[in-house]
Amino acid sequence: MAGLRSVAAGLGGMALLLALYLSILAAAQSLDHAWDTLWEFRYYMFPLLAGFGIQVGLYHHIRTRGTGAGGVAASGSVSTVSMAACCAHHVTDVGALFGITAATVFLAQYQRPLLLVGIGSNLLGIAYLWRCAKSMGGLGYKTK
Repeated sequence: MAGLRSVAAGLGGMALLLALYLSILAAAQSLDHAWDTLWEFRYYMFPLLAGFGIQVGLYHHIRTRGTGAGGVAASGSVSTVSMAACCAHHVTDVGALFGITAATVFLAQYQRPLLLVGIGSNLLGIAYLWRCAKSMGGLGYKTK
């Protein structure tokens, strides 16, 4: 039962990250544009979403076994920033109002490399959490 909770936590994390991405794009343009952009960048977005979800599930598993692992926070933040970077160039219309025009131009110019960095950080985060789980006795639950 606890394993299913970890899977549910991972799926929930994935859904929240997707909702954040779609919300940012929908606020900047429209929901239709958000879906179109998600599909256009699917080869980056789906691995980011999956990697983040796996990390959340592993982190939940480790936490329920009694210890914590901070790696998910760092790599999960990179995933979120990477996904936001994909749509940040759409915010340039209002960026000048907030003094962030230079940042949005930078993010727009380097969005694909930033997305790849996010995917790489996901892989590192998964490896780290996997090792933590393995050192605790693996991913299976032992019965008494």
